[in-house]
Amino acid sequence: MRSIDRAAPLPLSQFRYTEKTRAIQDLSKESVIFIHFQLLIEMLLRMPPSSRAKKTFLDVCRRYYSNDEVELRKIAEFEATYTSDKAV
Repeated sequence: MRSIDRAAPLPLSQFRYTEKTRAIQDLSKESVIFIHFQLLIEMLLRMPPSSRAKKTFLDVCRRYYSNDEVELRKIAEFEATYTSDKAV
């Protein structure tokens, strides 16, 4: 037991409450992002393959990325090249 104490001394001052709180907050943000992606995947899997569903999805994406030219180009490329047989 004494050898463990000497081998890895770790002062308690390294663990501050604010650092722990920040880590938990970061985890909460990551959890929210993860849940959003899970919901998106679930929504996409349940959508019947139709041109209307594709158009609705693209319209939502365009509104969300309306100020991001890079993403809008990706959306346009997806619209031009996507076919349901290429789905993952």
